Formats: sequence, C-alpha cells, structure tokens
Amino acid sequence: MSDIGEAERWRDTVRLSLGAVVALVILVLFFLSLVGASGQPGYPLGLVVAISGLPIACGVLVFWYARRQERIDQRHGLYEN
Repeated sequence: MSDIGEAERWRDTVRLSLGAVVALVILVLFFLSLVGASGQPGYPLGLVVAISGLPIACGVLVFWYARRQERIDQRHGLYEN
C-alpha cells in the first residue's frame, strides 16, 4: 500500500473511532439524564434503563464499529476473506 493510501486509511479509521467515542458519550449522557426520573418503587428509572439497556447499546456500537472498519479495510485493499 502506498503512503498516500495508508494515510487515507488511517484518516478514515480515526474518523470512525472519533465517531464511535462521540456516540458513546452521547449515549452515556442520555442514560445519565434518565437517572433522576421516577421509576419502579425504590429504583430510579435511569438506573433500571442503564442496567438493562446500556450493555446492549454498547454491544450494538461494537458490532457497528467492526462492520464499518471492515468496509474501510475493503475500500483500501486490506480485507481478508
């Protein structure tokens, strides 16, 4: 791979990584905003949602990131079958 192609691949990878971090921060801030809301007796709604939903959302984010990284690798000729 040429230096120009490698630089483009790293630029795309950095953009993807920053996008994933921004998405995760927004997701966490959203769940934090729910913490003060009312919910089940004895537990705030935000806690219930965070315990059940945040791990699922993080898993979805991981699979989304992996799929997008594979597309970047394919576009730059580094994809393995």
